[in-house]
Amino acid sequence: MNKIFEIIKKAVFGDKLQELQQYQSRYNYQRAMELMDTDKAQAYDFLTKEVGECDQNGYAHYWIGRLQYDVSNYGMAIKAVNNAILRLKEDKVWLSASFLLRAMINEALGNENEALEDFAAAITFNPEESYSYERRGEHYYNQKVYDKSDADFKKFTEL
Repeated sequence: MNKIFEIIKKAVFGDKLQELQQYQSRYNYQRAMELMDTDKAQAYDFLTKEVGECDQNGYAHYWIGRLQYDVSNYGMAIKAVNNAILRLKEDKVWLSASFLLRAMINEALGNENEALEDFAAAITFNPEESYSYERRGEHYYNQKVYDKSDADFKKFTEL
């Protein structure tokens, strides 16, 4: 039975995705996740240590980007998220999250076209994630593009 499960996992997820997800079990990454809600500075330190030891850990790059975004350090945030996007191509859920974060960064920087491209990419890679529609709907609303905003909010409520 275990052999069948392994075959199905490989067919559905592929070897590369399983390899990527192993990065989430690394010590520094795990410590950072444990500290994320209570001590963001220390979590950041563990994440930077993680990418220093294992630069291929796209999940760590994503969270560095998120933490930098949270403190409005958009230059560092976009650099980290770009690194995450390069490293997470096989993990569509995290790739979508990375594009969504980059869209939010571009939005904060006033890069309207780039933000819309990244919102579209986030939705393409994970069309069942409602938050991407909500954020893009808000973006359209703020730009006074009400028909597109309404369509995204409708999709958001359907999901």
